[in-house]
Amino acid sequence: MSGILGRLGGWCARHGWIVLTLWVLAAGLLTAGTLVWGRPVSNDVSIPGTDAQRAHELMSEGFGPGFDPGGTVQLVLHTANGTLTDTSREQAVEQSMDALRRVPHVVEVETPYRAGGMSSSRRIGMITVRLQGQDTTKIVQTSERLVAAAAPAVRAGIEVVPSDGSTPADKQIETGASEIAGVVVALLVLLFAFGTLVAALVPIFTALISIGVGLGLIALLGHVVDVPSTASILATMIGLGVGIDYALFLLSRHRTLLAGGVPVREAVRRTAASSGGAVLFAGGTVVIALSALMFAGVPLLRTLGWITGVSVVCAVLTSITLVPALLGILGHRVNALRLPFFGRTARRDGPATGWARLGAWVARRPWRVLAVTAVVLAALAAPAVTIKLGPLDNGYGDKGTPARRAYELIETGFGPGANGGLVVVAELDRKIAGSTPPDPVVRTLAQRVERTEGVAAVSPPKVNEDGRSVLIQAVPDYAPSDSRAYDVVKRIRAIEVPGARVHVGGEVAGVADMGDRIMARTPLVVGVVVLLSALLLLLAFRAPLVAIKAALMNLVSLGAAFGALAVVFSHGLGSRLVGMDPRPRPRGPPCSSRCRSTRTCRSCCSPSCSVCRWTTRSSC
Repeated sequence: MSGILGRLGGWCARHGWIVLTLWVLAAGLLTAGTLVWGRPVSNDVSIPGTDAQRAHELMSEGFGPGFDPGGTVQLVLHTANGTLTDTSREQAVEQSMDALRRVPHVVEVETPYRAGGMSSSRRIGMITVRLQGQDTTKIVQTSERLVAAAAPAVRAGIEVVPSDGSTPADKQIETGASEIAGVVVALLVLLFAFGTLVAALVPIFTALISIGVGLGLIALLGHVVDVPSTASILATMIGLGVGIDYALFLLSRHRTLLAGGVPVREAVRRTAASSGGAVLFAGGTVVIALSALMFAGVPLLRTLGWITGVSVVCAVLTSITLVPALLGILGHRVNALRLPFFGRTARRDGPATGWARLGAWVARRPWRVLAVTAVVLAALAAPAVTIKLGPLDNGYGDKGTPARRAYELIETGFGPGANGGLVVVAELDRKIAGSTPPDPVVRTLAQRVERTEGVAAVSPPKVNEDGRSVLIQAVPDYAPSDSRAYDVVKRIRAIEVPGARVHVGGEVAGVADMGDRIMARTPLVVGVVVLLSALLLLLAFRAPLVAIKAALMNLVSLGAAFGALAVVFSHGLGSRLVGMDPRPRPRGPPCSSRCRSTRTCRSCCSPSCSVCRWTTRSSC
């Protein structure tokens, strides 16, 4: 391998301008292709084999428009003065609904003056808009068009906020500023390490070219396979990191050889033969880790894994070809434009660096250092056993955003469970008609769901067109991110009605099923990563002890990483530093069934009530 890489690096150094031109052309043409043909994305989050997935499949079979995932947007109405039933405001709402019906892809608009469409105070209401044929990857733009159509209500002094069912994890991420900041910080670090502007720019330039090629390939792949909208973001972050890292390996080795008097092209050849192998095996390890996501049992994660691996492969290829080409072109000018107070020129036999002194210090007392680090890492890994996966509702969104505002208004007017309704879909053994009174099987099912502990309200049952499925929408007592909401899902799934097979879908059920799948498959994914990485290192070093040590270090680092995740996201420590704004969840019991159904406070309520915690006992 070292011989092949050495010859490749030497050839690239001798034909540097050709290699540089080819890589720049590849990045430019692929970027141009993206601009011409677009970047198709898909936000399909199906989880085959789960109960929620089966419910979502049945929802799209004959229940009418808007029941498929992403087919409904709620426009939350709020007035601070008066009520929504005042004549002038009601007229404005009606005019807004007429305008909404003329918006493309809108097939049905439900008035807030229907039963259950308005809070008991008459200050908060919801217009339900059902859509069909819209681009589900552009739900934000769709919501903005709907809000614009509701201008008559806004002019009447009514606040109109969209609630599209997305969560903070679904929001569109604008990465331009963060990517620029990352490049600037990386440049400063490289300046500090190398002390010369030219040397610092080589890894940056190489990483940018690899990202350009990788993103172009991913965009074109979107025309052939389903590419998640977050794929390009992950590819950029990982590609930028590994691209700079791998180029840094080669550049550091090359400058050391130059400082020892080795000719430029020979230094490039030796660099490619030695550090090039490290880059190749390091990239292979990352690709293996990403490819292991195919065992997660979630198509979205499987696609993200191999799509992101494309950017890593591009980073490896640019490192073993473009970097040698640049080093051959620059020659000794790689140390040009030296900056004062930054780094120092590489020396072959110079004084030991701080890292070398630290390594020597550790080597003199290995057992003591091992004991201390083992205790620290064990403490970091301990919280991993408490990690919880579940829905991330908009109550954790940024303050002042429409999603957060809509969440708070819905919670205030209709209770916390209204932000994450459950969709109960039952497959029937025989064909029935959606007549009144309902079929005994349908009636029994609706009664059982309504009487389930933790269910606040249910909608009338709806039979699909072929009479083989029935749909009931249920509102739980708890917010989507409350673990008790999933307990309600499990109770409904346990309902047994002769002649019907019950399935539960919706945000809470879907994310909970995904969490269960991921937690069940995590040991397999980790095992595959550790095993294949150890085999790759065994192939690279032919030293079993090195491979075993690397496997153990992988397990230890994974444990510490999961522990840190649990501390921040499950326990909330430091969550504000990463943009999360956790809101205190109620601890007290929900109101009685009477209070739940009318959304008015009675003597059963307290300030900690999960429904009317916005009030005090004196105002109930």
